[in-house]
Amino acid sequence: MNADASFDHQSTGFALTGQHTSLRCESCHQKLVFAHKSSACLSCHADIHKSELGADCLRCHTTQSWNIPDMMQRHQSTRFPLLGRHATLDCQSCHPSAGFKQYTGIPLDCYGCHRADYAGTQSPNHLVAGFPTNCVQCHQVTAAIWGTGFQHNQTGFPLTGAHLAAACFDCHQNRVFKGIATTCVSCHQPAYISTKSPNHTAARFTTDCQSCHATTAWQGGLYDHNQTQFPLLGAHRVQGCIACHADNVFIGKSVDCVSCHRPEFNTAQNPNHVTAGISTQCQTCHSSSAWHPSTFSHATTRFPLTGAHLAVTCAQCHASGQFATLSTNCVDCHQTDFNNSLNPKHVAGIFGTNCIQCHTTTAWHPAQFDHSTTRFVLTGVHVGTQCVACHVSSNYKLTYVDCYQCHQSIFQQPTNPNHVLGNFNHDCAPCHTTTVWKPSTFSHATTTFPLVGAHQTVACNQCHVNNQFQNLLQTCWDCHGKDFTKYHESGPCGGPIRS
Repeated sequence: MNADASFDHQSTGFALTGQHTSLRCESCHQKLVFAHKSSACLSCHADIHKSELGADCLRCHTTQSWNIPDMMQRHQSTRFPLLGRHATLDCQSCHPSAGFKQYTGIPLDCYGCHRADYAGTQSPNHLVAGFPTNCVQCHQVTAAIWGTGFQHNQTGFPLTGAHLAAACFDCHQNRVFKGIATTCVSCHQPAYISTKSPNHTAARFTTDCQSCHATTAWQGGLYDHNQTQFPLLGAHRVQGCIACHADNVFIGKSVDCVSCHRPEFNTAQNPNHVTAGISTQCQTCHSSSAWHPSTFSHATTRFPLTGAHLAVTCAQCHASGQFATLSTNCVDCHQTDFNNSLNPKHVAGIFGTNCIQCHTTTAWHPAQFDHSTTRFVLTGVHVGTQCVACHVSSNYKLTYVDCYQCHQSIFQQPTNPNHVLGNFNHDCAPCHTTTVWKPSTFSHATTTFPLVGAHQTVACNQCHVNNQFQNLLQTCWDCHGKDFTKYHESGPCGGPIRS
């Protein structure tokens, strides 16, 4: 086409734009054929995509340039977005040109493109190890270096502690990756066998290593003794294993204190545990915090300590190291106190040896006997009377009959009325009370001759002449005969009585 040509190509229905404006006419109109020329791109441009992407080239290309400047953005809308290193590759790296460029049917899985990489990898050999062909389990497209994206946590054995720094072949010897055991001993059997402190083999330790060791470090393993039947408490917690397991016996070891502390039991002197027959249940007196001091709870025995007993040393009661079958009777310890008591004399009085009837554990003195437990309850002035006042010559085996037993001398003293001549009953209670001996009050209403009228103010001896109180006649004539005779002889007017 000449530069001064004035043909308007837009009038043909195909406006020239972009690089089309600089082309010569014969570039498109070969043999100068102008009529019936197709306006489709493929009529001039060979379809290198082999119809895989359709006939509309303008979907991706423009007339300005055959190249596609936003191919990266366009690729993100496909089923295979470009990530990581894929975003920097040339198209032909994935879409090889073998006569034409393939865009459809390209495999989307890693192995489809990286088969050669999978087969050629030797460290580790993927084929021998039987690795899966799902590359994303170990590799990441965003990683700078191929093969740095494997996460061991995705397996059944997450890496922790020192395992994180271990090389793959430290555990995967002989390039075995599939079906490898995850138990500690499968890798650490030599360490198990060679350990001497303690000797794991001789002690028949479990091969479940994590019960004592952590992945942080093999040495300095700490066994949780609380998982056994013998949790470590107090001073036991700072003991080395060998202190108790010197015989390398760890399974079936006795948990009884004496199994370890027999020497302490045998040499104890205050008290002597052996001669005293003390139980080998050490925890009844000792604690795991310290062997000394020890504290025995006497409340667990048949004789709980109360009162002054709390401050008494063990040897005072447990003489000669006697602890087992020791009597709990008071007198067995207090026989001397019993024998020496003088007020009252316990021996002469033939007192019972059940001391708690009068004494308490708070103090031996003062003592208080509860007389209400006898057949003679103390009332009135009897309450404040000294024991010896009644229990003369330490006679405490009195058989109570009546007041006369103690008050005979007082019974003989009264003259108004005279109790002896009057042959009074020895039962003082009808006239006297325990509150006070005098005044006394006799209730004549208790007799067969109740006092009424003027009789109530008459002195006793007016009727009871010559201390006659027993079998006294009760007819009026017996007391008033003279009055009757005197009155009736003179008559009402001074004369004799007429019948």
